Amino acid sequence: MMIASDVKRPTIQHSSVHILIVDDIQTNLRLAKAFLNGGGYQNIYLESDPTHVSEWLNSIDINLLILDLSMPQKDGISLFGELKREFGERLPPVIFLTALHDDGWRAQAIELGAKAFITKPFDQTKMLSCINEILNSTT
Repeated sequence: MMIASDVKRPTIQHSSVHILIVDDIQTNLRLAKAFLNGGGYQNIYLESDPTHVSEWLNSIDINLLILDLSMPQKDGISLFGELKREFGERLPPVIFLTALHDDGWRAQAIELGAKAFITKPFDQTKMLSCINEILNSTT
C-alpha cells in the first residue's frame, strides 16, 4: 500500500500552488484538504457555495480548480461551462469530484475540457498522483 510520502511530488514548488476545492459537503472539503496537505500542498481554499467561485478566481491566482459534480445550488457541469465563458483561457485546469458513475456527465465534462475525475470516496494516493500530474503538465 502506498502512502502520501510515496507519491511522486510535483516539480513545481508547493508554496506557489493555489488550489480551490468546491463541494457542498463540508466533510468532503475537509477530507480533500487533509489529503492535499498530506501531499505537501499548503494553499488550499475551500468553498461550499458554487456561486462564489468567480470571486475566488478574480481575487487569487488559482492553479487548479476541483469541482464537485453534483451540488444542489448548481451542478459542476453548469458551473464549469459558465466559468469557461467568463474566464476562457485564464481558467485553471479543472478536476471533477464525483460519486456518480454516469458516463453522460463525464462525457459532458470532458467535452468542456475537464482534465480528470476523482471518484468518491477519495483515495489519497490516486488523488495526489492525478493532481501532481496535471500541475506538472501545466508548468
